Amino acid sequence: MSRQWVASVVASQPAFRDAFRPGSLERVRQRRLQELSDPDLQIHSLESVGYLAWDCSMVEPDTGQPVANLWDLWVAPDQSFEQVAHQLWLLSDLGARKPMVELTDPREGEFWRSLGFHLRRHRIGKTPVAHDDSTQERAGVRLRRGQERDRTFVTTLAAANLHHTLPPGGQAQSALYLRATTARFGQLDFDQFPLIVAQDRRTYVGVGYLILEPEEHGSAYLYDMGVRSTHWGRLVAQALVRGAETELVDSGFTFFHAEVSAANRRSLLTARRTLSFAPLTEWWSL
Repeated sequence: MSRQWVASVVASQPAFRDAFRPGSLERVRQRRLQELSDPDLQIHSLESVGYLAWDCSMVEPDTGQPVANLWDLWVAPDQSFEQVAHQLWLLSDLGARKPMVELTDPREGEFWRSLGFHLRRHRIGKTPVAHDDSTQERAGVRLRRGQERDRTFVTTLAAANLHHTLPPGGQAQSALYLRATTARFGQLDFDQFPLIVAQDRRTYVGVGYLILEPEEHGSAYLYDMGVRSTHWGRLVAQALVRGAETELVDSGFTFFHAEVSAANRRSLLTARRTLSFAPLTEWWSL
């Protein structure tokens, strides 16, 4: 009975936390209605008052730790959000799973903070636009499409910069993240994950890279990016992102999004102030 009631709420909701792509609301609604039959979806409800649902099918890719992703938290408008949400949280039985929540509502952020959750990463996005090569010229680099021969460069640089991308508290597991990163980049298919390399104009040495992950419905995700520390502050990251945007526009993509570790404030400021990314959601965890 509770799933039927949740389905009736989902069918009429005006927004969803994961419907951040333009025009995605109804696609997300239909997907969620289908997911309600998933046995890995743990639902707790107070009928006509609110419900809390966790997707318990996930594991954290780099650590292998079981994860419970917040599927949805809904509280009726005439109810106290904090009181009902706390009641529903107490009903949760997540075991050893790490709870992860993606938020768009600041009110929800305060609630999860009160339970001891901390900000882990920011999701940002924009409509890609075409750029000229002026940023590349000012950065002293040329961009080219990456190839298999670039794999060692990309893997080594990703490992070297790993501590800048770890989530808050992740330093304690840095060795585990390093092994996972090295293995993941060693197997990445650059046909499915297009690679862009920035080369120094004078020496032709690679100084940075950007990896794209094309998605459905005209969307693309910035899978990873790295710049040699010797070239920080020299516009290489901006050149890579703008070059990627131009490629996306040429290929017909209409939405570009990325995630930035909450510990990497400099990259977040650059993305928002210089590259015109807008905030979409925030990921929090215990």
